[in-house]
Amino acid sequence: MQSHILQAEAFPMGETMSAFPGQRESASTVGIPAFPVPAFQSASRDPSIPATELARTRSRTHAAASWRASVLRRFQSGGRFSEGARGLSPSKTSQQFGRAVEVCRGRAVTPVLEPTRHADWKVGVTAFTLIELLVVVAIIAILASLLLPTLSRAKGAARSAECRNNLHTMGLAMRMYLDDFNAYPPTQGMGIMGFDQAYGWLMEDDWKMELVPFIGVKDDRFVEREDTMRVLRCPQLVSNEDGKRGQGQYALNASGTAKFKDPLNLGLGGCSDGTGWQVRPTAESRVRTPADLAAVGDVTPGPTLAEVFWTSGHFDVCSTNRTFWPGSSHGGGANLVFADGHVESAPQTNWVSVARRHRWNNDGQPHPETWQRR
Repeated sequence: MQSHILQAEAFPMGETMSAFPGQRESASTVGIPAFPVPAFQSASRDPSIPATELARTRSRTHAAASWRASVLRRFQSGGRFSEGARGLSPSKTSQQFGRAVEVCRGRAVTPVLEPTRHADWKVGVTAFTLIELLVVVAIIAILASLLLPTLSRAKGAARSAECRNNLHTMGLAMRMYLDDFNAYPPTQGMGIMGFDQAYGWLMEDDWKMELVPFIGVKDDRFVEREDTMRVLRCPQLVSNEDGKRGQGQYALNASGTAKFKDPLNLGLGGCSDGTGWQVRPTAESRVRTPADLAAVGDVTPGPTLAEVFWTSGHFDVCSTNRTFWPGSSHGGGANLVFADGHVESAPQTNWVSVARRHRWNNDGQPHPETWQRR
């Protein structure tokens, strides 16, 4: 069988095929690259062309015509095209966007326009609307509201861990003090509130100063021990009833369930010798169960004093004044180190409960006769 290709008649340069039969539009006025569009004889009468190939070709032709019509309609409605596509010549356009003639075994059939580079035709540009932007902002705000409490709890947990580490260090320092003096550091309830950029607010109680040399500071000058003074206070920021804020402070179990400096000497801070000023230290031998005797821990902030708040340097769990109780800065609870050096955390109500008051006395007994306060 002799094969031949029917020559195609193309539109003149500068004209394009309209999406509607019998119409022509100028490429110079429309602004769309012209395509060479040949006039073909019908191929449906040629029995030598397979039916499947003819059907496939016809389907592709209809798809190309639909695409061409959509391009013209979009342009006529104000659509935009890329600058690169506007300046193409008919021959260059044909090379870039596909072939215009499909040849099937001896004759040319209906033209097929196959766009192969859709990216060159930028049909409109989309952007965020105001509603979409507000939705995104709302989603971010919801996520932040969910994450901030978690981050706050994580930060609080980190400060509680640092607090327990400080108390453990103070427990070791107290153990070394006992090795040297065979007694616990005494206290007369004296101290001053100081401030430094290195450690913030610190209640410098007399018993804390006794432990300073055993925390790693050899020089007794104030400016030389700034780094280790951080151990003597809690890193958690707390507020008193007046809203004054500062670092949490530590107190000593000085007298157990008895009054401060009571001759019964139930705590670790010593007892009065009868003169009112001298304090007899508590000997190590008086402590029956070190693992069940609270020694040092977080205390509740006290009343306002000038620009800061005052805190007690010793506990009194039987007092009606809550400023002598263990604190509640760590999730409603306090950390305490015991006489044997281990640290426990518990809610404030647990530390002051009647069932646990025996843990404040060095003989391990509750001593209910000492609970009354005037």
